[in-house]
Amino acid sequence: MTETEIWRIQLLDWLFDFRPANPGHFAKIVDFLDEDERTDGRLHGLLRGILHRLRDEDLITLAEGMGFDGLDASITAAGMADVEARRERRHDPALRNSAARDATLRWINRHPRSPDPRDMLVDRSTYYEGQPLEIADLTAALEYLLSKDLVTGVTKVAEFVLLEPELTSKGIDCVEQYGGSVSVYLKRGGEGGGTQHNVNFHGPVSGNVAWASETVTQTATTTGIAGDELAVLVHAIIEAIPSLGLPAEESAKLARELEVIDAELVTTSPDAGVVQTFMRRVLATVGGAANSALAAVLMAYAKDQMRKLGIPIE
Repeated sequence: MTETEIWRIQLLDWLFDFRPANPGHFAKIVDFLDEDERTDGRLHGLLRGILHRLRDEDLITLAEGMGFDGLDASITAAGMADVEARRERRHDPALRNSAARDATLRWINRHPRSPDPRDMLVDRSTYYEGQPLEIADLTAALEYLLSKDLVTGVTKVAEFVLLEPELTSKGIDCVEQYGGSVSVYLKRGGEGGGTQHNVNFHGPVSGNVAWASETVTQTATTTGIAGDELAVLVHAIIEAIPSLGLPAEESAKLARELEVIDAELVTTSPDAGVVQTFMRRVLATVGGAANSALAAVLMAYAKDQMRKLGIPIE
């Protein structure tokens, strides 16, 4: 995760837990910082930008006085829902395990033959939902990656005795062709290489959704329920990730965001706020794809489905 993403999450968590002496009082943002951070001009600028975006997303109410010390804020109902959903994801074994595997694979790719992969636990690029992973997460991730022949060089995991872990050829394919998303790589059978990717909507979709390019072919017709169509679209975007031409980090981030939406859609009562928030993030990432024709089709269809669900994203 980026520094901005981590500060954003930590700030929302802090506002969620803030309990004023008098109900209705706002929290003073300067109190969020440690003493040595309260005179950091660069950090003040970063947090001010984050606060403005949170306000624009209706996650907080912001009151601005003179200077940084005059910034006060209160979390909104939408902000509380955002925090609650994130805390649930932090404790969701499937989502957490998937994120830990991706983070471990990408970290080993950046630090091949590192004598102690535990260093990744303090690397903010590996944080999950704004917090560091734990040793148990890394242990389980390494065991899984070993079982799938994605890493090698690990002689013992249970006691954390590690000897120069590095990626196998499959692990390299996963990182370079699938952005380090282990689940996407394995769902596609681990077939690396090649330029032809068939992306299919295996389910009800409305209208003729098709495009032609050198790397992707896909067609689908029929009609169905909007919620079902959105789930189908999520899986189609996951399949299309290798064809979007995104950098590895962006591909992995996109896969994780889609997995959050997918997990939410299969619950008894999906949280519309969570789906809306993460679909906005998905489309922001897809919008930067090199394969603009494919990205344009996916974005247009996603916006249409969200509109049908009554939670538009524009």
